[in-house]
Amino acid sequence: MLERLRTLIPEVLCNHRPDCCILASRVALDVLHFFKIPAQPLSVKALIYNEPLVRRMSEGRAPRTTAALEEAFQTDGSYSVGLGYGYTEGKWSGHLVVVSQNEMLDLTIGQACRPQHGIYVEPWVVSVDEEFVKGVQPLLLTRDGSVVKYTAFPHDFSFEKAPDWTNFSWRERLVNQVIRRL
Repeated sequence: MLERLRTLIPEVLCNHRPDCCILASRVALDVLHFFKIPAQPLSVKALIYNEPLVRRMSEGRAPRTTAALEEAFQTDGSYSVGLGYGYTEGKWSGHLVVVSQNEMLDLTIGQACRPQHGIYVEPWVVSVDEEFVKGVQPLLLTRDGSVVKYTAFPHDFSFEKAPDWTNFSWRERLVNQVIRRL
């Protein structure tokens, strides 16, 4: 079911912002719960490193400051993107995914796609273990030369205050569209 939602929900949400992780995750959870499939939201942060930066890091030359990262970018194109970092007034500073039966669905990882820097990511379903879900160990993924590092924050439920989480009236239409198309 997660694999089907991975392609279907982004199609249904095509007119929404690419950073709509709360709405996308909530729609997925509503659909999964409709079909009595156990699932839960999980607050995470994700760092995506392009291939030149991964190479630097594996050689022990990871930039340690913003200035060093800028110099590395100018030298060899080293680049990274973070999801769930920083603070924007009036906006939740996190990234939300769905976990169900030892799998994680990230519907909005595509917002980190930076083809000009060699970072190609799109919605995916990946296997996860209990250590990651509990926030004990990070999850490391390699995709097309890039490395994605997820860190879980299982006790962070601050996303539940966001309108995309609480307002069922605008979510109901989306949930019904997904259910009809399954």
